[in-house]
Amino acid sequence: MFLSGNTHSYTGSPPEFQLTLALTPVVAAIDVFDDEPLPQSHPFRTMDNVLATPHIGYVSEGLYKTFYEDTVSNIRKWLDTHSG
Repeated sequence: MFLSGNTHSYTGSPPEFQLTLALTPVVAAIDVFDDEPLPQSHPFRTMDNVLATPHIGYVSEGLYKTFYEDTVSNIRKWLDTHSG
C-alpha cells in the first residue's frame, strides 16, 4: 500500500501513524506536517518506507514557469495603474 499526503498533515494520532509505518509494509510520501520543518529527531527522517519532503509536492518546472510569469505580469499591471 502506498500513501501520499500532500495537501494536509496526516490525520489521526501521530504516534499511531508512526507505529503503522514501522510495523507494516505501507510506504508513505508526506510533505505536510504539524511541525515544519520536521524536527531532526523525528522518526520519519530515518524510516526507509517514508519519503518526507519539505512541503514541496506542488513543484514542477511548468508550475514555476506559470507562477513567475503570472507574478511578473501582475507586477507590471500594478505598475501600469499606479505610476504617475
